[in-house]
Order: sequence, then structure tokens, then C-alpha cells
Amino acid sequence: MASFDFQSLFTNVPGREVMRIICDHVEQNQLKIGIPVSVLVRQLLLCTTNVSFSFLGRAFRQIDGVPMGTSLSPILAYIFMARLERKKASKIFKRSQLYKRYVDHVLVITISLEETTWIMDELDRLHPNIRFTTEAEREDTLHFLDNKMTRKNDGTIDRSVYRKETWTGQCLQFDSFVSVEYERGLVRTLFQTARHICTEDMIDNELRQLKESLTGNAYPDAFFKGTAILK
Repeated sequence: MASFDFQSLFTNVPGREVMRIICDHVEQNQLKIGIPVSVLVRQLLLCTTNVSFSFLGRAFRQIDGVPMGTSLSPILAYIFMARLERKKASKIFKRSQLYKRYVDHVLVITISLEETTWIMDELDRLHPNIRFTTEAEREDTLHFLDNKMTRKNDGTIDRSVYRKETWTGQCLQFDSFVSVEYERGLVRTLFQTARHICTEDMIDNELRQLKESLTGNAYPDAFFKGTAILK
């Protein structure tokens, strides 16, 4: 198992190239989007170019890539990566037992470490702007996004929620001066995430750990029962 991360994603996604990909897709598939393609291009340029920001009292203008901090940029990045995979990554797919990507994070399972090194080289060749970092499994364990994946002796993989070593269990205190709906939302999200990620043999331990953590943040047992999260 290994993971790959796109370095400096948004500033390295070629904005105008992505716009050409979008416009070509609209024209080739004769999609009816309600506006001419020329207008679509102008609107995309308006949203992605001449982005200004300040740093240490100085003003700067971003001249390439897609803007950071906007909801449009992850979509453009996804389109860019999807096109590259479709056009150039077929060899990577064939030599991987599993290949999954979430925006700029790639998870790969291969038969050997040498295959992982080869895939790293191939990913870096997809485009001049692309450079990836990689992390291979250690002691049969790999962290990928919120997942902690552990390889078992029989070849299957256990999944649990990944937490950084600096995690202390601290979260929104129950006696904080906020609406109780925020606290219910926090608890509900934590438990739903655990159920979504964890395999059957890991879920009970994860739910128990969550309850202990929330109890340490002054959440009462009655609150858990009221939100029906332990059922």
C-alpha cells in the first residue's frame, strides 16, 4: 500500500488548460449549458484570473494556477486530474491492484515496493506541472486521509479512523457558550464518520474511544442517548 500527494495543487493546476478541457468537452458532447462557449470561457477567466492577495504588507497577483480558497478550484483540479488519468494513466491502472484518487490524494495497492516506485515515476511524467510525494506503508499500516489501514496476515485490510500523534482528544466543550445543536452536530458527525470508515472488527473500539473522549469534554451520557448515536 502507498499514498501519493500532488505538491502545491492549486498553484500548479494550469488554469487555461483546464478551461480548454471543459470547453472541448462541452463542444464534443454538444452539451446545452444555456450560454455560448465563448461566454463560458470569459466567466471562467473572471473567476480564476487576476486573483490578488497580500503577504507581509505587500500586494501580489497570482499569475498561474487556480485560486486558493474558492469552491471552484477543487472542481477544476478534479477535472484536470481526471483528464490526465483518462489520457495517460492506463499503464498505472493495469499495474495496480487498486488505484483510487480523491482530488489530489491517490491510494495505490501493488504487489511490490518496486511497483510503487515505478508508479511514482509515471505519475510525475503525466504533466510538466505535476510532482508527487509518496508515503509507503510501515509495519503493515498506511494513513490515507481520515483512514488508518492495517494489513492483516490473511491479506485483508482493517480500517479505523486516523488521528495524528498530536491528537489529545480535545474538542468543543459541552459547557461552551454555543447552541446545543452545534454539539449534537459534532457528536453525530464523529460517530457517522467512524461507522463509515471502520471495518466491523474495529468499529466497537472506535465508538468506545469516541465516547471516552467526549466524556472527557464534559458530554453527559444522557446526551448520547438523546442523540441516538450509540444505537
